[in-house]
Amino acid sequence: RYRNLVGTVLFGVVLIAILRLVF
Repeated sequence: RYRNLVGTVLFGVVLIAILRLVF
């Protein structure tokens, strides 16, 4: 049940990291 939540948070962190690298 928590696996989906962890995946969503992890995806958000990766997305923010990519945005910070690009901009």
